[in-house]
Amino acid sequence: METSKNVRHMWESFKKIGVCIAMDDFGTGYSNLKNIGRLSSNTLKIDRSFTMQALKNEYEHKLLDYIIDMIHSLNLKVVIEGIETKEELESITKMKPDYIQGYYYSKPCSAEQFKEKYGITK
Repeated sequence: METSKNVRHMWESFKKIGVCIAMDDFGTGYSNLKNIGRLSSNTLKIDRSFTMQALKNEYEHKLLDYIIDMIHSLNLKVVIEGIETKEELESITKMKPDYIQGYYYSKPCSAEQFKEKYGITK
């Protein structure tokens, strides 16, 4: 992806018109440290598998805390994926991510279910 001129041109065009871009599944596959600078996203989403390791292991927990600090030092936003319980939420919240997503808040649903759940009538 990072070597495709078409993708990079489209990416830059989106950014010029104010579209914010999130790099999903950070810590796995193409979503890695090398691509933070190359792709210049606005937000990094920490993969659920990385989150789960950090919740089980002190070393991984500290590593995730440092990664969040590093991402913030680059003026990027951080989303932590995969939070399912109150205990996980309390642990992750201490690291001060910008956003948290997971089944703790809601399982995936259709637009209609979302509107009904949150009382949106428009």
